[in-house]
Amino acid sequence: MWGYRPLGRPLYLKECSGGASLRPRSLTSRPREDRIPPPFSEAQMPRPRNRDQQRSFYETLEDRPPASRFLLAANPPSYAASADIRHLVKKSFGLRYSNIPGMYHYAKLARCLADAILQQDPESQDAKGEAWLQFGNVLRILGHFQSARRAFDEAELKFSKGTRPPNLYALLWELRGSLYRDWRDFAHSEQCLATAIRFHSQSGDRGDSSRCLVARALCAGEGGDPGRAVRLAERAILRINRKKQPDLAIAAVHVMCWFLVDSGQPTLALASYIEAEPLFKRPKGSSRNKCLSSGGSPEDELCSSTHRESCRVGYQGPRLPSG
Repeated sequence: MWGYRPLGRPLYLKECSGGASLRPRSLTSRPREDRIPPPFSEAQMPRPRNRDQQRSFYETLEDRPPASRFLLAANPPSYAASADIRHLVKKSFGLRYSNIPGMYHYAKLARCLADAILQQDPESQDAKGEAWLQFGNVLRILGHFQSARRAFDEAELKFSKGTRPPNLYALLWELRGSLYRDWRDFAHSEQCLATAIRFHSQSGDRGDSSRCLVARALCAGEGGDPGRAVRLAERAILRINRKKQPDLAIAAVHVMCWFLVDSGQPTLALASYIEAEPLFKRPKGSSRNKCLSSGGSPEDELCSSTHRESCRVGYQGPRLPSG
């Protein structure tokens, strides 16, 4: 038959096409020295990219369309770190006055990245807790109270595995107090705020503990005890630095004055407003006008709450008697 050949020896390409023989080389044969490629010169040697020169994962996310960011955040590269989570948290917090949907978007993105990053060191656990804390705060602002409470519980779990910083625990309990106040559970709110004051005392932050005192006064008054609310507000006013925290001082005056009215002392309330009038003479673009927006830091939220309450009781600011 045509093309038949015994199986005694292999058929080489030279015999079929007349070309060069393609016999397999011996396994022990070595390539010729002139065929060995020259070694890399020092300038040509590949070098690893410097981490400082490399784009951060946060910048990579920012370049993506919003709809595709969550898929990338759920499957992050190995160089994604806790700093990228904190960038997303800071971005979410920065949108609290102008873009609540954007605030929710970045908070959810930070939470998604926090769940996907595999690092388990204490610093990474703190960053993951901050992501869950901001996500819970956004849910609180949107009125999803049950989901916000679960997010705060998850943040506390992350903090317990981290470095246990007292300032983060204080913020956690302060936001829990805000959650229960919005939920109209004033007794639990006061308990959370008292815990936050203890953590603020550990971190040595006197201004933040004053803010919690004002919030406790607000809860006490709305819970039906205007006398105790006035006493707590007075304690807070004595502790507040009016030059560094003018917005908080205004909130404390509001709380004290309307609960003075509720306790039957409108004359003393008017005198307190007149004494605090210089605090209200602020530029139009100051932070006091910003704090009337929804959301933000605990101090911003406290200012917003006191403004809404002052509008409810029919008061829009201090007024001097004519003449």
